Amino acid sequence: MEVSSNNLSFDLKIPGQKKKFNKGEIIYHEETPSYGLYIVHSGIIKVYTSDDSGKEIILRLAGPGDIIGHHFLFKNITHIDSSKVIENSVCDFIDKKSLNEIQKNSPETFDYIIQKIGQELMIYQDKSIELIKKNVRERLASFFCYMVKNHSEIKNYKIRIKVQLTREEIASMIGTANETAIRFISEFKDLGLVEEVDRHFYILEKDKIDKLAGHNSL
Repeated sequence: MEVSSNNLSFDLKIPGQKKKFNKGEIIYHEETPSYGLYIVHSGIIKVYTSDDSGKEIILRLAGPGDIIGHHFLFKNITHIDSSKVIENSVCDFIDKKSLNEIQKNSPETFDYIIQKIGQELMIYQDKSIELIKKNVRERLASFFCYMVKNHSEIKNYKIRIKVQLTREEIASMIGTANETAIRFISEFKDLGLVEEVDRHFYILEKDKIDKLAGHNSL
């Protein structure tokens, strides 16, 4: 499995089990036992939790090279979040025994896993700061910056967000009500910052969105 992260690129030597998941499938539920971690090989997986009312709160979108379900690394606990496939995905599942083998026999791969977990912690920290310090408009701009960095491609000479998200999911990711998210998305369209074609967002003015976000992303 060829994975790249920033300037890091190598063939991961994984003595684990490759698993395929279909769109809409739950990989693991919050508060269920955590037996191992998953390295995403392909597809997109939504990592989320729920509040006391059952409302879904999206924490992040995991794509190729990302790691999910690693809570057992810290101690024998249950999952603190849930994961759901939003695009057909293939993951490498690594249990505790396999992880020990990786640490001994493939330290480069083990370092990669630790690095990715550290990056995830930084994402959560940045998101917490966003919710405290920034208004909804700025958080929406940060959301588009995050999607450009992690889930975009060039199509028809424009930056296209590959993942199709509902207004409710976007609202969840930026920590606001659905109606508020809809209003600010419309504002971004009216300002010519983004456009939407076939349920995909295209970024038209990346520099302006970066400036509005304060050059920080969720």
